[in-house]
Formats: sequence, C-alpha cells, structure tokens
Amino acid sequence: MNSEDNTNPSRKPDLTRLPMQALYEVANVIQHGDEKYTRSDWRAPHKRTPEEINDHLRAAIGHIAEFLEGIEIDESGHHKLAHAAGRLLILLDLKSMGDDICLDLHSYEKEKGKA
Repeated sequence: MNSEDNTNPSRKPDLTRLPMQALYEVANVIQHGDEKYTRSDWRAPHKRTPEEINDHLRAAIGHIAEFLEGIEIDESGHHKLAHAAGRLLILLDLKSMGDDICLDLHSYEKEKGKA
C-alpha cells in the first residue's frame, strides 16, 4: 500500500476484518518483549542487521515447529502461534522500512558458523 492509499478513506483497509482475539494475543507477546528488552527495539539501527533480521525469521519458524510438535504455550505463558505471528509482523515492519530479509537460511547458518 502506498501513502496515497492511506489518505483516501475509501482505500484504507478494513481493520475490523482482523481477528481481534488473536491480535490481543500477539499484542501481549510484543508487550512482553517490550518489557523484557525495549519498546520496539527491533527498529533500532543496531538491531537491523541481516543477522538480527534473520533471527526473527528463524524464531517465527521455530515457534511454528514447536507448535506442530504439540507445544502450544511457552515459558512466558503465551501461545507459540502468537509468538510466531509477532515475529512475522516485526518482519513485515522491517520490510516496510526497506530492510532486506534473507530467506536463504542454510547459507546464513553456514556463514554464521564461520564467524
């Protein structure tokens, strides 16, 4: 969506179509992260490195994998899918700010192992 879409009320997305209970769960997870670290710390320049950005992707995939293994709630008391959704929303936010998201996790792991 471009900025022109945001100024035309008839072109704005209808946010009431989003599942509110799920959004509350994701908001609780992000708030938990804000309390543990710093509010919206993923936006800080030192947190926008390829490694940090890919950590969000790996964490989202990890939360989904754990959910598929039967683990629904983590040690913080929040649902694994809410954690995954939060990480994916963070990635969308970073992407909207122009950051690259590397989907080649295998080569990323190889490079990380060399360091």
